[in-house]
Amino acid sequence: MDNFSNSAQPMQKHWLGLGFLALMALILGTIPVAVKQAMLSISPALEFALRFVIGALVLTPFARRPSLALLRDGIGFGLLLTVIFAAATIGLETVAANRASFFFALTMVFVTAFTMLFRERRSWRQVWATVLGFTGMVVMSWQTGEPVVGNIWLLVYGVADAAYTICLEPVAPRHEPITFTVVQLWVVAFCGVS
Repeated sequence: MDNFSNSAQPMQKHWLGLGFLALMALILGTIPVAVKQAMLSISPALEFALRFVIGALVLTPFARRPSLALLRDGIGFGLLLTVIFAAATIGLETVAANRASFFFALTMVFVTAFTMLFRERRSWRQVWATVLGFTGMVVMSWQTGEPVVGNIWLLVYGVADAAYTICLEPVAPRHEPITFTVVQLWVVAFCGVS
């Protein structure tokens, strides 16, 4: 019986991981639609600021006292997050939400591409998937008469988000997660209000 439970646990983790991956794809796919809908009611700058002020206010009561290292890293990553979400917001002003969803999902392709270039070796299937994903983005982005400027802003978003993800990996374990997130949210909120 013990052997069965030990072998079942990795399978459960595998399916749980796949479930979280599907949930992440669902969330990433709906963010552009929600943001685009919000921008119909309020200005993009106000929507940008409100999103992060509300997030920061909700999480601040759960934050612990930050160290100087956490503040330094949180401010740096918060500034990068500001670039990421500002680029996404500007891009969404001129690009359809369904096309923007594709750019949002391309963050994973860029993460793979950057790790291939700078850190880790990848299998030929991962290389091929990255090339196909990027090619698909180019074809989908420039096949219609939509303004190219929005596509470029969303490309900046994807590249910056991938850089954020890769740079965050070694830094995040050094800090308390909620406090680290709160500092970043306040930086983005401050930049958005300014």
